[in-house]
Amino acid sequence: MKSLILIFVVAIGGNLASECNRICTDIYDPVCAHRGQICKTFPSECDVIAENCQNHPEGRFVIDKKGECDIEGLCRDPGCPEVCSGIGHPVCAYNGHCYQDFGNPCLLEMENCINNNGSKFVAKYDRECDANTENLC
Repeated sequence: MKSLILIFVVAIGGNLASECNRICTDIYDPVCAHRGQICKTFPSECDVIAENCQNHPEGRFVIDKKGECDIEGLCRDPGCPEVCSGIGHPVCAYNGHCYQDFGNPCLLEMENCINNNGSKFVAKYDRECDANTENLC
């Protein structure tokens, strides 16, 4: 019985090891991948797999598309505002978890665009959040 368990474990470990021990070719077939908000162009899909085998605490890279990334480094949607003026009407917004002040609607839009993690802020009040607002971020 012990030998059957050992064979099973070795077989499973062998598949994982072969995935991470592959040798990538020098053929340039770029892919764009992201890890959190970091975008990076890899020479090939194989290189993404090799990087993911390093067990980074930040997590794994996920392939977005074939070809080079439009933006290296911090990923941003091209439709995101790049600059917002300091002028505007403050808004108090809620993301389903907490309330946060934004200096103007543009800054709120920029936050939602750059930090697109699924919980977008929605403007609730056309003013700053007041001291009575519960669950401030």
